[in-house]
Amino acid sequence: MPEMVLDTTAIQHLDRAGGFDLLEKLYEKVIVPEPVAQEVIAGIEAGLSLPDLGKYSWVEIRTVGHPDTVSVKSGLGPAERATMALATETPGSVVITDDPMMRRYAQMMRQTYTGTIGVLLRAKKKQLISRVGLLIEKLDSRGFKFHPTTRASVLTWANET
Repeated sequence: MPEMVLDTTAIQHLDRAGGFDLLEKLYEKVIVPEPVAQEVIAGIEAGLSLPDLGKYSWVEIRTVGHPDTVSVKSGLGPAERATMALATETPGSVVITDDPMMRRYAQMMRQTYTGTIGVLLRAKKKQLISRVGLLIEKLDSRGFKFHPTTRASVLTWANET
C-alpha cells in the first residue's frame, strides 16, 4: 500500500466531510509535510475547524529533505511545494489534494494523486462508509461545491443513483 502525502486542502475537506479518520483505515502511512502542519496549526489558531494533527498517532509529520525540488516559479505556495517535494522524495507515494494547480503540477511531474472524493470512494469500496452521498452533502453545506455532472458521476461510481 502506498504512502499518502496530504496537502492542506485535503486535510480541510476530509475533516469537513467527517472523513479524516478514514485515512487511518485506508492507508498504511499518512504523511503531512511540516509546512502543511504549520498551515493547519495557523488555521486552528485563526479559529478554523481543522483536526489537531498531533492527536493522531497514525499521522507522520515529516520534514522535507529537499524543499527546493519544486521551484517558486511553479506557482505553488510553500506548503504545496513542500507536499510535491516530499512526494518526489517518497517513491511510490500518492498525493492527496483538491487544489487544481497541484493536480496539474502532479500530472506534469507524473506523480500519482487523488482527492477527497477519491478517498471517499475508496472508503465506500472497502465498506467503511455506507453512502458517499451523505459526505458529499456535508462538504457541499460547508462550501465545497460540485459541478452537477461531477456529483452525478461520483454517485454513479458509488452505485448511489
